[in-house]
Amino acid sequence: MSPKTRRSSKPLSHIESEAKIGVKTRYHLKRLSRDNIRDMGRQISKVSHNNPLVVFSAIPNQIESYDNLILMMVDSFKFVTVLGLDVLGYCLVMSLGGDSKSFQDEGRSKPKEDGVNSAQFHLRLKHLQEPSTENFPMLKLEDYYHT
Repeated sequence: MSPKTRRSSKPLSHIESEAKIGVKTRYHLKRLSRDNIRDMGRQISKVSHNNPLVVFSAIPNQIESYDNLILMMVDSFKFVTVLGLDVLGYCLVMSLGGDSKSFQDEGRSKPKEDGVNSAQFHLRLKHLQEPSTENFPMLKLEDYYHT
């Protein structure tokens, strides 16, 4: 098989692992509340050790839907490794891109012509970023937000 005809894809075991981690992440994020923040934060951090990109790409979608979870999620980040925080910063920056393909892939609604959906989403991400950088100085995202 020549290099041009060869497909570059992930091994099946990686795809299966990502799917399992995605299911576990959504399970723990659905059950996150003020009462069980410590337990769910630890569970999310345990899941994120294997594949932090899958875990932290689900968080901007969760924040867009439920803005009252922002402070609880920031509290749960204290159990995450430095690599996980780095990946979280990457996922937040990528969620700000907002091209039409990422809106369709992540299930996010397209921004209205007046920019209402986009403005709410950016505001919620800013509310996540502010306490995150206070608690975790290694997570610096101020340059991406112009207020």
